[in-house]
Amino acid sequence: SKSVKKSNLVAIKNLKKHFYTPILMKDKKENDFFRNIINEKSEIDFINNLEKYLEKKENKLSTYDNWYFSKIQQVTDSVYIPYIDNEKSQVAKFYPDFIFWLKKEDKYCIKFIDPKGLNQGVHKTKDKLEGFEKIFVSDAFKKKYPTFKVELYLYNIERKKDALIDKYVAFDFDKIF
Repeated sequence: SKSVKKSNLVAIKNLKKHFYTPILMKDKKENDFFRNIINEKSEIDFINNLEKYLEKKENKLSTYDNWYFSKIQQVTDSVYIPYIDNEKSQVAKFYPDFIFWLKKEDKYCIKFIDPKGLNQGVHKTKDKLEGFEKIFVSDAFKKKYPTFKVELYLYNIERKKDALIDKYVAFDFDKIF
């Protein structure tokens, strides 16, 4: 189910049937010959940890009828969460790093996962989370889309001692999925 090919430039990973092939990952920042490459340490750690989790027989992703995920590319994708950037007093776009689509029977779940979500500072992170909640945690959304659940996780081991932020921080795949 897992294969990795390495060259001097990138590691090409294949997470069987769940991600478009190939996933291009690179540890060093110099000479980016490829677009849409995963080269942030937090994103690489996330992919590597996800692979290890999938090797476990009792992983929660195996309980879904099917699931897929992809890397959201800020420069090419139009998948984002709008929010009010209070510092700039304007509407901004939050691009979580990964999006998962999961299906179990007639229920659907979309999970946004952002490994570097805490790097922008507490205020900007809170603005993004408030934008997410206004759209997806609202009663209006739940009423209009009763078979859909949308979740957001800041994939990080670190806590910020802020109730809103810590509600979204998770590092355990069993909790996330």
